[in-house]
Amino acid sequence: MEEAEYKTIEQKYLEIAERVIREYNEKHPFMKSIHIPEAIKTLKRMKEYKKEHLLFLRDFSVPFDNNEAERQARVCKLYKKVSGQCATLETGKHKMAMLSVLQTAKKQKLNTLEALENILDSGWPQNQPAVLS
Repeated sequence: MEEAEYKTIEQKYLEIAERVIREYNEKHPFMKSIHIPEAIKTLKRMKEYKKEHLLFLRDFSVPFDNNEAERQARVCKLYKKVSGQCATLETGKHKMAMLSVLQTAKKQKLNTLEALENILDSGWPQNQPAVLS
């Protein structure tokens, strides 16, 4: 992207963020910072980290959305809704540990079956719960 076009987009980005923050401050001049809505706090962070937020305009290998993180978090929510949900916290931890291994293997372009076989072959202690922190 040409520099002039980038600067135009960056300026519009800042104008929108500043306008919304200014309008909020005019409507709520005495609002304590603890009560400021997350949307306004997010806009302030977006202004502060504008280069990171607009990085996808300069580097096309950077995704413009956060879908990957959302997709990985959605798995947890999905298991709460389906009939195969985990009945106990312990089984939930085991299932999430397994999903973590599968997602990591997939992201690193490894064979997921081989990754699971390697874990099982390594002698993972059968009687100890998975440690997640």
